[in-house]
Amino acid sequence: MGLFLATGTRCFPVDWSLVLDGAWDWDDLRRRRARIPEAETGRPVGAFVLGFAAGVTAAQPRLPEAPWVLNLTQRCDDASGVMAGLARRGLDFVCEVDSGQIVLVGRPAPRVTTVGELMEEPHARQPHALMRPAEPGGSRAVRVNVYTGAVRLSQRGAAKDGVSRTYHVLEQLSADGGQPARYWITSLMSRGVEEVLALARSQATARTTVAALREGFGVLDFEGRSFPGWHHHMTMVSAAYAYRHLYGAPGAVRAPAARLSAARADTAGYWADTGAKGLGA
Repeated sequence: MGLFLATGTRCFPVDWSLVLDGAWDWDDLRRRRARIPEAETGRPVGAFVLGFAAGVTAAQPRLPEAPWVLNLTQRCDDASGVMAGLARRGLDFVCEVDSGQIVLVGRPAPRVTTVGELMEEPHARQPHALMRPAEPGGSRAVRVNVYTGAVRLSQRGAAKDGVSRTYHVLEQLSADGGQPARYWITSLMSRGVEEVLALARSQATARTTVAALREGFGVLDFEGRSFPGWHHHMTMVSAAYAYRHLYGAPGAVRAPAARLSAARADTAGYWADTGAKGLGA
């Protein structure tokens, strides 16, 4: 799993974790051969996301002001737990979820429903049409619905001050109706639809970065058999990628000392297949 920092059109890997499962979690001989630390055991994907969040907030106290962008439809069995964990740390987020994601609606006796069912209710959604570039040289309308009220996740979704947080739900319909709708839950209650979806699109920037790391920097080329060796490889690949983009382009002006404006930066958590098979059998 990789954590990326996206700002504008640039995106840089800042942390990696190797997800252990199967025999890697219980086979003592295999673990010793691969030099896997005793404390490293199988954990759900969501635990790695919250581990990234803990590390970033501890190391970079200014970055919590930047929203986190997550796709919780892939390999994550507890999207509510991940969003609740981010809320407890006071972090804002834009999380893509499945249509079956449970939410609570209304007070004082909340009704339990799913985001898919919620957006099917009469008068529950406010439609928006966002224009996007299209080939050749034209534009197309992207249909987005926003739930007219606010939802809660559960009491687990309380913020670090103990107050239960509320969220917006967005639904994006496919252009031709041939694909399922996509859903996001966000804590950015005061942001506009365009801004929230612009953050969501940073996932595509992360995917492009992963492709560049794979094709130009050998992120999947690790053929060693040790856990520390894999992390060393990922660190060196990430450093080479950052150097190439900040300093190494032909004619590039040397980058100034990093001063990240939280108003312009987005911290995007993104899951990527980083080649766990590299540890070998």
